[in-house]
Amino acid sequence: MLFDDNIHDLRKLYYTSWQAYRLNKPLSALEKHVAAVIIDHPEYQPLFEHEGGLYQQFEIDNDENNPFLHMGLHLALREQIMTDRPAGIRTIFTTLSLKQPTLTVEHGMMACLKKCLHAAQREKQEPDEAAYINALQHLL
Repeated sequence: MLFDDNIHDLRKLYYTSWQAYRLNKPLSALEKHVAAVIIDHPEYQPLFEHEGGLYQQFEIDNDENNPFLHMGLHLALREQIMTDRPAGIRTIFTTLSLKQPTLTVEHGMMACLKKCLHAAQREKQEPDEAAYINALQHLL
């Protein structure tokens, strides 16, 4: 596992990515993706101005109040779109993006992703990709 379930390491990635971006330092591919999500959310940028922001407590499963969860869902969705996994997600995203701003589209799709992940966690099984794609298609 990338961060060995260590929340601090994951949060530190957000902080160091943002600091490197602001200082025009070279970024890894992952850091570029993280910085892009932070750029898209100026309301979260003050959180990364100093390391103390990494220790704030947020509700674990509420992405509206947990900036790390919210940005993590963006990163997951963007990776799904880039890799077109599950199959068809890129087409759905592209179609929706013709009618709405990208962030609005991502937020709608993230709601479907979150429901899919909660169902998988509740049922203690792998996420149901077919149900996820079906939910995304309802956004069209």
